Amino acid sequence: MLALEIEFLTGDFMDDDWELTAKVQAVTPAKNEFQVLSVPVKVVKDTEFGYGITSLAEVTPGMLIELDGTYLTDGVFLAKEIENRTKKLEAKPQLDTMIEAAGKIGRIDEAKQIITVMGIQFHITEKTEGKSLIK
Repeated sequence: MLALEIEFLTGDFMDDDWELTAKVQAVTPAKNEFQVLSVPVKVVKDTEFGYGITSLAEVTPGMLIELDGTYLTDGVFLAKEIENRTKKLEAKPQLDTMIEAAGKIGRIDEAKQIITVMGIQFHITEKTEGKSLIK
């Protein structure tokens, strides 16, 4: 992924403050999971749904999803909240090829100019904008 903008958060970052917005790649109901990019998303009994979806059965490939929850050390995103954001594509079609991620940096490779968040590699270029935000 090419990083267009990076926002650096300061302050307390709780374990369930992770966020990811991207399109669903696949759904595996038997495992209570679906996949966003290369990240498996686990749905549990306490997961809350919103914006037109009420269960995992309504999540389909190609749907733009906004996730809140926890990224676990085994590479699974444990979903606390799942919202359907597909209607945003009508107003902003460029979102079809973009993602948003908020989480702790897992790895920095200065030589290759790559930051990894949730196992997703973001390439930093001279055009990448940086912002500092207080959380």
